[in-house]
Amino acid sequence: MNAVETIFIKLIKNMINLQREDFKGVTLSSNEQKELYLLSKKHDLSHLIAVAGRQFALFTEKEVAEKFERDYLMSIMRYEQINYEYGEIIEVFKNKQIKFVPLKGAVIRDYYIEPWHRTSCDIDILIQEEDLERAVKNLIELKGYKKEGKTNYHDISLYSSNVHLELHFNILENIKSIDKLLARVWDYCHLKKNETFEYCQTNEYFLFHLIAHLLYHFLRGGCGVRPIIDIWLVHQKMDINEVILQEMLEECGIALFYKRILELANVWFCDQKSSIIIEQMGDYIFSGGVYGNFENRMKVVSNNIEDRKKYISRRIFAPYETMKHRYPILKKRKWLLPFYEVVRWVDTIFKGRAKNLKREVKAIDSNSEEKNHFKNFLRNVGLEGVE
Repeated sequence: MNAVETIFIKLIKNMINLQREDFKGVTLSSNEQKELYLLSKKHDLSHLIAVAGRQFALFTEKEVAEKFERDYLMSIMRYEQINYEYGEIIEVFKNKQIKFVPLKGAVIRDYYIEPWHRTSCDIDILIQEEDLERAVKNLIELKGYKKEGKTNYHDISLYSSNVHLELHFNILENIKSIDKLLARVWDYCHLKKNETFEYCQTNEYFLFHLIAHLLYHFLRGGCGVRPIIDIWLVHQKMDINEVILQEMLEECGIALFYKRILELANVWFCDQKSSIIIEQMGDYIFSGGVYGNFENRMKVVSNNIEDRKKYISRRIFAPYETMKHRYPILKKRKWLLPFYEVVRWVDTIFKGRAKNLKREVKAIDSNSEEKNHFKNFLRNVGLEGVE
């Protein structure tokens, strides 16, 4: 970590941990303050850094201080909007007798010192696939939600005036090794106490799902710092049966990856001794930000490609399992797949995404030394062969 990244992690530690860092006598140059803001924004944690930095009077640059203050206020407003809409959504589901499971942020925020400390860009809720059409219809008619975009392989997007709802009908991640367990999500859900239609995941499965979702983003260019905080807090504060969790991780071949994530979290938040592997892992996460970046993504893709032509073909011709969710008519009329492949191409061209394939083909032709270096990295973090 460089100096700004070190300050960034120490400030986060102050906001999630009872162990307090001492910033007395610490001053940041104008450039360091600007870099800290950009880094915080990149990882959607500027609201936390705003509060921690204010405590130690670190932001002497007026422009930087104003940006941090704006993000702090926006995060509170965003939390209130999402919290209100979440209440409206589950009211509909309960009244219409639709079983549902809150996912990710709706549960995790209770483990932060203040719920608004855990920002979310959207609301994630799981329902059963047979209830999807009815749920969407009621949210549109009763709460004014609007459907936007195509249905993808695991959710459908709905929007109110202020909030994005990802309504999941499964929690698959399109990664074979973990999808076999993610496909059985309802086997690991039980009714919440004193509820009739609200379910929750078992503690071990909830944590497994967080790891699986982090893994998905990690393999697509980066996951950001926030999921590391989430997993560390859940591991610290939720009652987890480690034997059961370990069985899940081993079944999916990601036990070493979870171990590395915990090692990274303990280096960042508990002052444990670091290692070359953990430093490399941290650098990868810092560079990628919340949504990852193209360079990191293509390192992963290039590492997994054995046949260049097959990769290009797979990118041009999407598999049926993906297409049937994007175009639901294919579930009943699979023979229409070639026609909808053409529809997808036209859509891709008109939205300017065709150039991405050209960039990808160029990126996968990186030299063998770079590929071997990254292959060793993936092996060391427990992700060799996971795609």
